[in-house]
Amino acid sequence: MRPLEIAILAGHLLTVGWLYTNPDASATAERAVPLLVPLLVIVHTAWEKPRWQMAPAYLQTLVVLTVDWAGKWPQFAGSGWAIIFGVVVYGASVGLPYALAVPNLPKPTGRYAIGTRTFYVVDASRSDVFGANQAEPRELMFQVWYPASKTPNARRAPFIADFKIGGPAIARRFGFPPFILRHVDLARTHSFLDLPVADDGAPFPVLTFSHGYLGLHSQNTWQMEELASHGYVVAATNHTGGSICTVFPDGRVVFGTTAPPDDMPLEQAGQLGMQQWAEDVQFVLNQLACWQADEANAFYGRLDLSRVGSFGHSMGGGTAVQFAHLDNRCRALLLLDPWLRPVDEAIIRQGFAFPILCLMSVGEFGKTNGALAEQLAAASGERSMVASIAGSGHYDYSDLPLLSPVTRMFGAKGPINGRRAARIINDYTLAFFEAALRERPSPLLQGERRYKEVQVRKL
Repeated sequence: MRPLEIAILAGHLLTVGWLYTNPDASATAERAVPLLVPLLVIVHTAWEKPRWQMAPAYLQTLVVLTVDWAGKWPQFAGSGWAIIFGVVVYGASVGLPYALAVPNLPKPTGRYAIGTRTFYVVDASRSDVFGANQAEPRELMFQVWYPASKTPNARRAPFIADFKIGGPAIARRFGFPPFILRHVDLARTHSFLDLPVADDGAPFPVLTFSHGYLGLHSQNTWQMEELASHGYVVAATNHTGGSICTVFPDGRVVFGTTAPPDDMPLEQAGQLGMQQWAEDVQFVLNQLACWQADEANAFYGRLDLSRVGSFGHSMGGGTAVQFAHLDNRCRALLLLDPWLRPVDEAIIRQGFAFPILCLMSVGEFGKTNGALAEQLAAASGERSMVASIAGSGHYDYSDLPLLSPVTRMFGAKGPINGRRAARIINDYTLAFFEAALRERPSPLLQGERRYKEVQVRKL
């Protein structure tokens, strides 16, 4: 919960406790003390913004103030029904904001401020492989996080752009009523819109990211921000038709489909989709290459395209493998509980001439794809490794566990604490790319037992 929300709930306990224990207080004190929480609510409304999960707390504030100022507190406090009412409302006041807390993203540990920008591009040479009209060009949105120079009055970036459209779509994806996730839009990121790209340390290594099927390009914001704060430029593609939704600048919305077209076998559809997504990533990387060569572009001279890595979650992990096979600019692969079954067996057997790190969940998804991950890593040299994180589920490799502590009840995560999982994943992510792209060896990748939850698999 946010600081002022906690203060309001604590204020309720202090106020009611004081009223019960000071029945002979002066009329002035009796009227003044109940004003504490209403004042906190006013500040909270102006500073943190109100949300529906706090409605029981607002109601309790109103009831206590009204009853006390009407001079009815002794009669109210002595009623058994009033006590039951107070306990129930206070329980809801605590439970709702806790269960549906405003996401609190981990603070990045690097020295750079973080800038971010979103772009719309059109690849006229391709169309959607699953689209009904093959004459339509492939349209994409992608977001870039980068090391930046902080400027005064910079605007903080939203957690999820166009959330009024995307929020309900995400809720439906997991079977929640649309209003359940409205509070997510109140999350504060550590990124700022359109900051100038940092000069110090440039040119910066470039990373590409692909989300999972019916995921979102910003689903791993905590990873993007951590990497950008340490001097990486991260470009995350929103794969149109495969993401939960894509919102174009002209207001058009494309929602993801929940089933393969024409009853196509799942893995066949996955293979076609991964090829298309890999070409999306390649097209986005080509855009960055154009920026690097354009003196008028803000990224001119800031991108090191000799140090390119790729990472992805679930289907995005398989896409990263497909992209590395397609584009020889890739020099490192990080796979987050990847879906590897649709990937061509020849690619798995051949491996790559650069390091791979696979972080796997311990659920059925991780077990099903784990053998393929081990085969791919074993074929990619001694610097590659596969590790599993005890207690992690498939969605622990995304932002989802940070949205609410009760996501586990809906099968959306494993028993591991969501912030703990994010910390482990971020530490391994940074250590891996630092070693693979900057030749900075890390004890974490050389057997250091920093996290008891991590089990490195022998290849």
